[in-house]
Amino acid sequence: MAKEAKLRNSAPIKYHIEIANSFWNNIFKVEGITDCVKQQERVCQEKDNIINFLTGMENSGKVLFSTFYVSPNGEEQHDVVINKIETDKEGGDWATDIIEAVNMMCFTMRVHSNLVGSVPGKSQTNNSCSDKRELYTIAQALQKPYHDLLFSVHRLIIRFNKWTAVKPDCPFIQLTTLDENKDAKQVSLNKSKDNSNADK
Repeated sequence: MAKEAKLRNSAPIKYHIEIANSFWNNIFKVEGITDCVKQQERVCQEKDNIINFLTGMENSGKVLFSTFYVSPNGEEQHDVVINKIETDKEGGDWATDIIEAVNMMCFTMRVHSNLVGSVPGKSQTNNSCSDKRELYTIAQALQKPYHDLLFSVHRLIIRFNKWTAVKPDCPFIQLTTLDENKDAKQVSLNKSKDNSNADK
């Protein structure tokens, strides 16, 4: 609720642009615009030009030139002044919300977040290879109840036909260590066997 209220009541303005009236008068004078409607259209066009100049990935690092003069009392009078509003740290205290959302989604799907990609956030630690290997094994072991439901029909057919030495199987991939000279092997509940193509 606090984050929603913050987003609803905040005004994420990035630039504050100050334009003197003399700037528009000079444009109208140089371009010979005397009609009020055309002057308003020229003002809107120039505002769009400034916005397009400041925003966009391809405009990063560009340079802006603006004119100014010094009044008799020594004050600088600028035609155009662009002030950047500092908003880099705004809302940083809500940055961890995405981590909680990712963890809840992965927990609901019974998948560890490290198995589907790195967890958002700089402070998150990454698991070792052994931990990832065990997490992958646990994730596949959690699928056994679904395999049993899937094989119920097959077992019924096997018993009805009185087949012998026939067992439904759903082998899973087991990640191996470097000493086995392969990345993974195929493991079956009925008979353990290595898959020669698992490391391709």
